[in-house]
Amino acid sequence: MLFADGNYTYTETETYTDPDAPIWVYGDEGTYGGTDRKFDIKTFMFAPDLTRLGQTIELSEISDNGTMAAQNSNSVSITGGSITGITDVAIQDGGTGASDAATAFDNIKQAATYSSTGVVYASWLNVRSHGAVGDGITDDTASIQNAINTLTVGGTLFFPRGTYLCLTGLSSTADNLHFVFEKGAALTYTTPTQTLLTISGNNCTIYNATINAPATFDGTNSAVTYGVIKITGEYFLAKECVLNNVPRAGIWFSDTNNGSVYDCIINGGTSDSFFTGLNTVHAGIYIDPASTGSQGNFKIAGNAINQCVQGCLTGNLGDASHEQTMTITGNVFEKCWNHGFYTSGFANGITVSANAFNACQTPIAISGWNHVVSNNTMVVFTTGSGLQTDNEITGISLRDPVGCIVTGNSIIGEAFGSGAVIALDDLVDYAGSNSVTDNIVSNNTIKITNSPVGGCSTIRMISTANISRNIVSGNIITAPLKTNDGIISLVGTSGGIYNDNIIENNIINITGGDGNGFAIYTSQIENTSINENIVRIAYDASSAIIIWGIYIQDAINVSIDNNKIVCSLAFGDNISVRGVQEFSSGSGNRVSNTIINCDLTKLTAVTDFLFLTTSGILLNHHGVGDPEGAVIAGVGSQWVRTDGGTATTLYVKESGTSNTGWIAK
Repeated sequence: MLFADGNYTYTETETYTDPDAPIWVYGDEGTYGGTDRKFDIKTFMFAPDLTRLGQTIELSEISDNGTMAAQNSNSVSITGGSITGITDVAIQDGGTGASDAATAFDNIKQAATYSSTGVVYASWLNVRSHGAVGDGITDDTASIQNAINTLTVGGTLFFPRGTYLCLTGLSSTADNLHFVFEKGAALTYTTPTQTLLTISGNNCTIYNATINAPATFDGTNSAVTYGVIKITGEYFLAKECVLNNVPRAGIWFSDTNNGSVYDCIINGGTSDSFFTGLNTVHAGIYIDPASTGSQGNFKIAGNAINQCVQGCLTGNLGDASHEQTMTITGNVFEKCWNHGFYTSGFANGITVSANAFNACQTPIAISGWNHVVSNNTMVVFTTGSGLQTDNEITGISLRDPVGCIVTGNSIIGEAFGSGAVIALDDLVDYAGSNSVTDNIVSNNTIKITNSPVGGCSTIRMISTANISRNIVSGNIITAPLKTNDGIISLVGTSGGIYNDNIIENNIINITGGDGNGFAIYTSQIENTSINENIVRIAYDASSAIIIWGIYIQDAINVSIDNNKIVCSLAFGDNISVRGVQEFSSGSGNRVSNTIINCDLTKLTAVTDFLFLTTSGILLNHHGVGDPEGAVIAGVGSQWVRTDGGTATTLYVKESGTSNTGWIAK
């Protein structure tokens, strides 16, 4: 501490609530020559990973009779906690009088013993004690590297306020090293193709760093060879850091596992004009898990990442077969020109939860199995000068998904081309599966605003081999139609396995589109239930179109129950509505209690049901008029005539496969 002639008495009491934050001691007032002086004592007392939750530290009665310019060795007593034995309090005055007190604390070295565990933390080493200047002009690389080389296992390197220019890269190899930056301390460098800091030791941390990289962009689709920070050691933590400009990769985990990035700000510094659709290997956080071992175990939480091609990119450029066990939560991804979060290889067990995505072209794209994508918000509008104005916008893209859950997401924006807002496709065929199975897409709220043209498939599953045991439930969708496509679509290929899917309790509001299209569309689907969905048509078409509520093609044993298709009184010009249509060969399908409620004063036509004469579909429905000669159904179907009377209310289909054979009961 800074002491004048005579005794100086100071008392400080603080309660610390963040176990990851360093403990600071602030001295803010003292007496020199009879005058109160303000000075800014900022002394690191302990390593940042000591747990001091809810404990009180009291620093009292520090006294010295030396002069202001002298170094002082004092015995310090700390009460209210379990830390003892603080020694060697060494402060070098930066000036010759009290007016220079603000610059008096450039060289601080302290040692502490954490007595409750017996762990001894090595000395905190100030980079200026090894000659670093921090003026932003002098090359401090050699001084900082020398300080790093001096650190022993468990040491902490402290960067006081200043800008430290590094014209070449830095590296550390020891385990358990901590890099701690005072507020206002920054590293800067000028060569974009170099890695500024390589950390290869295990259990290392970097805290509160600001790093200013050169504003040069490289998104070449090839292996990453440099980044702002490169980590090859296990169990690395970056917390509350700021990276300005990312030439290639910001925080880069290279062939390693067990890393965390918390509460960092990463400004990629690239506008959408840099992104041509071909230069995609540019990331705020790049994760390349190890080729052996757990192949993952990363947590990316609470970060703000903007203006990168990929906000967070994971992929195996080594020999690993897949990534796994990652948590991406509570982050903000803004203007990530290709993806917010993207896995470029097969992955297992990734959770992407409670993130906010703004103006990212494809906010989430993950390949593989057992993922959870939940409670994210996505705002995607096609603005800007780059490719983002041209490409389809996909909210969530799962490739070859098995056992995945997509739930509780809120998505608003625009969608074009071949994209889908939530797409589950056998796009990559990882592990030779071609499967879209055992997935749940539920309780998402989706609003697509580009209208009346430029519709999209909003929830889509496509496979050439297997779409089975999937559930699409409880989603609220407001979107325009895409020509010849479904807002909810399950599409297989002849010869595959497409069993036991459920589409239920969804609300579909159709708000635009100038081509024929479907609210719910299935192809090659078997043993599937389409139940209790509501389809609402809420627009006028500019030219004649057909809208199908539910359309099944090559369907076997599909149950369509308790659905409702409605056209509001305010809409319907140039629109023909077909409630439920069966197309191409099928068998064993059943339709019951489906309500088609439309206003014929505006619609061109309404056809409740359109079935194949040879399919034998079972129909359980009510309507106006005698079904004989009018309603196609299979034997065993029932028709309740709402305008009937005695012996003309209930009809049963007793023979034939066409529209005859109805007998009144």
